Amino acid sequence: MKPVAGAQGKGIFLFRKLKHVQDWKKKDSSGSEALPYVVQSYIYNPYLFRPMNAWVHREGFARFSHSRYSTDSVDDAFVHLTNVAVAKTAADYDPERGLKWSLPKLFRFFRNMHGHLKVSKTMNDLAKVIIESLRSVQNLIIQDAHCFELYGYDILFDENLKPWLLEVNASPSLTASSQEDFELKYRVLNHMIDVLDIEKKLIGNENEIGGFDILVRNNKPVEICRMTRHNQPFFGASLNLRLGDYVEPVPMPSEEAPNVLLNHLDGLEEEEATLINDTQPVFVPGSSKRLTEYLLTKHNLDAPPDGLLYVEYELELVHILGIDELKQTMTVLIYVDEHWIDPSLTWDPALFGGITKTWVPLDKIWVPDIIVFNMVKSNRLAHEDLLSAVRAPARIYSNGTVVASHPAVHTVSCEINIRHFPLDDQRCAIEIASWAYGHEKIRLHAHTDHSLEHYKRNEEWHLLNLNVTEEKYEHEGIEVSEVKFEISVKRRPLFYMVTLTFPSYIMCAISVVGLFARFSTTGEREERFTLGVTAILTMAVLSLVVSEKVPHSSTHVPLLVAYFLFNMVIVSIAAMTTGIVMKVHRLGRYGDEPHEFWMKLFFLKPIFRSSNRRKYKMNPEEPTQVILVSESKNGEVMTKKTCELNGAIVKETVLTARLEALEEYIRKMIHRCESIKWELDEIDASENIELVRRKSTNGYVRLSERLDIVFMFFFLSTVTIPVAVLFYLS
Repeated sequence: MKPVAGAQGKGIFLFRKLKHVQDWKKKDSSGSEALPYVVQSYIYNPYLFRPMNAWVHREGFARFSHSRYSTDSVDDAFVHLTNVAVAKTAADYDPERGLKWSLPKLFRFFRNMHGHLKVSKTMNDLAKVIIESLRSVQNLIIQDAHCFELYGYDILFDENLKPWLLEVNASPSLTASSQEDFELKYRVLNHMIDVLDIEKKLIGNENEIGGFDILVRNNKPVEICRMTRHNQPFFGASLNLRLGDYVEPVPMPSEEAPNVLLNHLDGLEEEEATLINDTQPVFVPGSSKRLTEYLLTKHNLDAPPDGLLYVEYELELVHILGIDELKQTMTVLIYVDEHWIDPSLTWDPALFGGITKTWVPLDKIWVPDIIVFNMVKSNRLAHEDLLSAVRAPARIYSNGTVVASHPAVHTVSCEINIRHFPLDDQRCAIEIASWAYGHEKIRLHAHTDHSLEHYKRNEEWHLLNLNVTEEKYEHEGIEVSEVKFEISVKRRPLFYMVTLTFPSYIMCAISVVGLFARFSTTGEREERFTLGVTAILTMAVLSLVVSEKVPHSSTHVPLLVAYFLFNMVIVSIAAMTTGIVMKVHRLGRYGDEPHEFWMKLFFLKPIFRSSNRRKYKMNPEEPTQVILVSESKNGEVMTKKTCELNGAIVKETVLTARLEALEEYIRKMIHRCESIKWELDEIDASENIELVRRKSTNGYVRLSERLDIVFMFFFLSTVTIPVAVLFYLS
């Protein structure tokens, strides 16, 4: 609330609730005439003026732990801490050597190990960490009574060169423990006084003062892009923290560049020509065309960049098209990105309308001759032909970074190990190297982190791992830098298990059951051998099918072929065992009995029989009777009965009877003969039943039956266990 006639802030007050206005009215009731007041809503978002400038010094120290790093012990401070005060307490501490590197030395080591682009991105991330940390405490910093503060940052790099902020020292130690430490801190303090500009000698828009580089000016991140006094860009990268983007390192153009550019600016209007001295990029029509002409004018297509060239090679696996075991090759679809820096392709974006990247056909610039050394065949894709139709341009950034991307289908030679087929793992490598340039000219560096974002799974092969190694390879007397991408895959064995392994097991199991199961009442089963031979032939055919799939190697036998051979041997042994069982069974047909030991060995009880059958045997001393019947004329029948013994007549009797009586006698004799025949038939039937019973209870017969059961379960187990193990492993 503000009084209408008030001035110089008199009578103005703030309130949160209407109750506060009532309280004020009671206190102000002095009896004088009430003055009108103006009530206005509070503005919650006023513009805050917090000018913060942040500078970072190029120099610093990289500290190392005193002992080799290990996670076995968390109590060893010499392993996990890099503080010099801690390292000095070690018994073997050497003050001459120390545990420090200079920051430029550390950056050179990183560039040699991981490549320029990787280190540039890491240093760019480091600058982001510094700025974001300052932003987080900005409100606290401006409340301090001092006009500046000097902070010391402790940063830890992990194995991927990612910076981790450990702490920020608000009062870093300025005591010197060594001569190098003294010189570094002296330069920091000296340059810090220069940044403060106590004598007001600076203009105020400097990007570099002594060893300090500007990071934040007036609370806004500054995009810096320049070279240091040692021709090394600050942190190896430019900063575009306002948008959070990563910009490739941009070196300064050569001194001749402005003069060359002036030739291309002839004929432009005066306001367009002022672009040379303008610090803010302005779009100028025709800049892209002029930039391309400028680059092609100063670039030599046949001349590689001077000095050692680092080539970043990134390979993205898209699809495994197949592996030919017979030809021992692997065919893959890949996306390839190649990065290198060519100083002859640099420009100042401010001179070309703010253009920071452009596209130039590959056949217009120098390209390293990087090929696949173990390539058998290379196919061009349909969309790759389309890219060729539009000249497949390369991306070129203003710092001279060239990015060439293309898809490819490569068939590479691959040593196939068939020992565990179809449960095999294969490793195939794609060997990348330069054909003509040696290690002293071109060094390849590959990314260890591989993106599988576009990878499409293969129906037969499962991708296990994609590993990359950097090696040196001697080619025609030239030692070249080689990058080897090793692809590890595992076969999906379901197809072979269902179409080959399982049918083979079914055939073997049926053969074993047919060889030893009793399906015949007579016991004669000669068809057993036929069944066994048929099963063996089936195994041989399946083995031939597999042999056409795998390489013809005499070093190893494939696991699936070994399984078929095992089944052939088992069925062959089973068929031969059947012959032994049949021999034992045949012994029982003649009434022989085995030894009691064999019966007990197979848990059989012997059967002891007593025969009550009467045996009739003719007595050779008993005479034979011969009856001769003749008919007389008067109707009488004369019967002559003769008893013979050893061919001599012992007794002869002649009887005479009537014919009717004789007929009656013959009828009785015929009836008796029929009765005797019936009794004999009955005796034969009972003897046959007894014979069958005797055969079924014969020791050899029972022993053969028991052998059939034992061998059937034994061979069934023998053929079942391997296939169960194969299915378990698959």
